[in-house]
Amino acid sequence: MPNDTQSLLDNLNRQLQELTAGNEIATLAATYAQQGLVHASRQKWAESGQAFDQVAQLAMQTGDVAGVAMARYGQGTALFYLPERHPEARQVLEQAAALAEQVEHTTLAAKAHFILATFQLNAGDTPAAVAELSAAIDQLEAESEPQFATQLYQARANMNLLQIQLKQARADLEQALVMAQRTGDKDLILDVQFDQQLLKHYSADGDSLAPAPDEMFKSLRALARKAGDRTLGKFVRLDRAISFLDADEPQKAHRLAQAVRQDALDSTDPTRYARYLMACLIISQAREAMDDRVGVLDVLLTCKQTLEGALGKAAGRLVVPFLDTLQSRWGPQALQEAFHTHQQQMQS
Repeated sequence: MPNDTQSLLDNLNRQLQELTAGNEIATLAATYAQQGLVHASRQKWAESGQAFDQVAQLAMQTGDVAGVAMARYGQGTALFYLPERHPEARQVLEQAAALAEQVEHTTLAAKAHFILATFQLNAGDTPAAVAELSAAIDQLEAESEPQFATQLYQARANMNLLQIQLKQARADLEQALVMAQRTGDKDLILDVQFDQQLLKHYSADGDSLAPAPDEMFKSLRALARKAGDRTLGKFVRLDRAISFLDADEPQKAHRLAQAVRQDALDSTDPTRYARYLMACLIISQAREAMDDRVGVLDVLLTCKQTLEGALGKAAGRLVVPFLDTLQSRWGPQALQEAFHTHQQQMQS
C-alpha cells in the first residue's frame, strides 16, 4: 500500500477513535464513509464493506433513511467483489433499493437494481434479471442520466435477445439510441448501433431467427469501417477482429476473438453473454476461413451448450441458425464427416 494511502488510513483511524469517544455521530459516519472509499480504492473489499456497515448503523441511529440507503449500497457494491459473501451483498443491495425508493433517491435505486440484475443473471434466472433492469429503468430519471439510461436499455435488450424476445429487444435498443444521442457521445452511439445491427439480422424475417452469417458480418464490418479510428465501447476487440476477417487475416481475428470469449466468461456484467456469443461467431468464421470445419462445429456446439447451461434452452436457439447453414455451405457429406470427426475427438 502506498505510504500516502496508509497515512490517510492511519489518520482516519485516529479520527474515528476520537469521534467515537465524543459520540459525534454525524461526523463519525462521514469518517467511516471516507474510510470505506479509501479501502475500496485499494480493493480491500471486506474492510470497505465493514466501514459502510458502520455508516449504515450510525445513520439508523439518527433516522437518516437516505444515509442508510447510500451506506448499504456502498456495502453491497464492496461485497459484490467477494463471491463467498454474495448472499449478504444481495441482501443489503435489496435493502438499499427499497430505502432509496422510499426517499425517492431514484439514481441510487436504479444502480442497486442494476447490480441485483447481475446476481439474477449469475443464478441463471434471466426473467428475474430483466425484471430488475425494468425496475431500474422505471426508477431512473433518464433525462438527467442519459448515459446510465443507455447502459440499462442496452443490458435489457441483450437479455431480451438471449430469451428470443426480439420485439422487446428492438424497442429497448431504440430507446438506448435516443439516450445515447442525447449524450452526444459518438462512440456510445456506435456501440448501440452495433447492437442494433446484430439484432437486425436475428429479426430480419419478422421475429424468426434467420441470420445469414456472411451478411451479418458484412454489415458489421461496414459499421466497423464507419467507426474509423474510434472504438466501439465494449465491442472494441470484436470490431478489430471483424476488421481482420475483412482483411483476410483469420489468425489475427481468431486470437482476438478467443481473448474476448475468455474475458466474457470471466466477467460479471449483464451484457457478457452477448459478447460471448459474438466472439464465438467470429471464432467460427475465422476457423472456417482456415479450413478447420471440425473447429467450427466445436465452437458453435460449445457456445450453444454454454448459453443453455447458463440461461436456459431459449438462449441456445441463437446458435442454431448458424449450425443450420453449415449443410448448405459445405454440403451434406462434408458436414457429416466433420460431425463424425468431432464426435470421435470428444469421445477421446
